[in-house]
Amino acid sequence: MYTKKRIFTLLMVVCLFAAVIPTVSLAADETVSVSTQKLTVNGAPVDVFASYNINGENYLKIRDIAFILKDTAARFSVDYADGAVTIMTNTAYAPTGAESAAKPAAYESFDGVSNDTVTIDGSPVAFTVYKIDGSNYFRLRDFAAVGAAAAYDAATDTAQLTTAPSAPATLLVHAAASLKSTFDSVIADFGARYPNIKVELNTGGSGALVTQIQEGAGGDLFFSADQANMDKLADAIVTDTRVDLLKNTLVLIVPANNTKGITSFEDVVDKAGSDVVAIGEAKTVPAGDRAREVYTYLGLLDKLEGLTLTLDDSVTKVLNHVASGDAVAGFVYSTDAASAENVTVVATAPDASHAPIIYPGAVLRESANQDAARIFLAYLSSDAARARFTAAGFALVQ
Repeated sequence: MYTKKRIFTLLMVVCLFAAVIPTVSLAADETVSVSTQKLTVNGAPVDVFASYNINGENYLKIRDIAFILKDTAARFSVDYADGAVTIMTNTAYAPTGAESAAKPAAYESFDGVSNDTVTIDGSPVAFTVYKIDGSNYFRLRDFAAVGAAAAYDAATDTAQLTTAPSAPATLLVHAAASLKSTFDSVIADFGARYPNIKVELNTGGSGALVTQIQEGAGGDLFFSADQANMDKLADAIVTDTRVDLLKNTLVLIVPANNTKGITSFEDVVDKAGSDVVAIGEAKTVPAGDRAREVYTYLGLLDKLEGLTLTLDDSVTKVLNHVASGDAVAGFVYSTDAASAENVTVVATAPDASHAPIIYPGAVLRESANQDAARIFLAYLSSDAARARFTAAGFALVQ
């Protein structure tokens, strides 16, 4: 039989044993590990401090990020009290000794999403914040909000922070016509966040933009509505900046009155007759190329080519021809159709009928403002920009 003394001793051993076992609280869909990534700021390597990979993204302690950026244009101070994280921009961070001295080998407790509130210059922000070992850890790419654009170089497993230039910069952005409406909103948001960076937008058919760039139009960034046209500029872009941003869907539209009764892709070749059908020119407008792929898939390409076609040089012109009633049908992206009045979507192309509709973007090699261009490109992956894209009907690639 156990004596009271032996029972007490046994309980003490159990308690001591339990005390040295790390306590980890993970939700079923969350993965956490000590990050292996290196970090550079404006190209210079820095100590990574305590960083974790949470659900595939890099997170650092807020005081560590403030310390890392204290001598850059993106400097900020941070204060924490009563469940509130207060960030003030343009204020040099004074080290408190709470910065991480070394990269951890492990962690003891992961408490999931933090309940603490976060403000920047007095305004609340919806940062993704996790609590690890009692400290708040912030997603690195969210720090576009304080003027530091985050990117990732897979070849070297390095997170790259680029701080906003203090000198004014003007960017010329060449973008597919189907991006114009949403980019206008995103650029306005970006300008409010980065008043020193002005963005000018040049839109058109992706192929036409490629020709302009190849013929010396200049510029800082290019956003295509397909991979093929971006591939044509392989020698003209900064390769490590190329990123797939958005996805779209090809749809068939008709005027609101739909006098021809067209309700399918097959109906176009059966019912259009001698009336005009609006379609983008295959070599310069990706939506037009995708439409031809759909008809090849249906075995009806010859019949489509036999119709009276507009052969427009941008998807915007296709949309306008249908909205005005000049064409009895047309082929555009779903986001274009959603932004227009007087048109009706009557059919959506099956994914298997055409190449994926993916929008890549990249910084142009000849850009004289590459730091600012990288900041704008990184901003397009921010939560604020992504919300604009999804509201417009785009799907996100990442």
